[in-house]
Amino acid sequence: MQNNNTRRKLVHALLKLMETNSYKTITVKEITFKAGLSRRTFYTYFESTYAVLQECFRIKTRELSEKIFAIENLSVESFLNCYIGYFYENRKILKIVLNDEAISPKLFFDRFFSSVEELLKDLIPERYNLYNRTLHSFVSGGAQRIITEWVNSDCRTSTREISETIGIFLSAAYKTEEPLQASS
Repeated sequence: MQNNNTRRKLVHALLKLMETNSYKTITVKEITFKAGLSRRTFYTYFESTYAVLQECFRIKTRELSEKIFAIENLSVESFLNCYIGYFYENRKILKIVLNDEAISPKLFFDRFFSSVEELLKDLIPERYNLYNRTLHSFVSGGAQRIITEWVNSDCRTSTREISETIGIFLSAAYKTEEPLQASS
């Protein structure tokens, strides 16, 4: 438990520092000071500030996965509502990540969109098997752009509208008029 608590303190410290500083200017010394921990403790858990940033992405991906797996009767619609709702809840962190030149938003989104791909394989295997990976990349890129614009506009559009828009792309990609439902 101490291990996870210490790691979370360091991640939280990095995120707090990123609210006022560019990621590339943040040092291990600043992170450890903010977390109230020693540099030695930092290096016990992480090899660099980049490793802390990756841990942040891992934690956020796991949190989202747990929310998704808690949904009964999972469908693409309920998945998207949960997904976009999660981005909304974490919009402050997401906006920092998207607008810091030292961080590639691709790293952040790649982790999240790989979970979309896994879900689609489970929800609609008969369509996914016919579906090529390039199309998934195209749809994911479009969804990433929609989410990026939405977050940068301070989420003025409702989460429902964003979910519906991305859902339209998914339905078009899978050539279905009906909502995509989990297979039995």
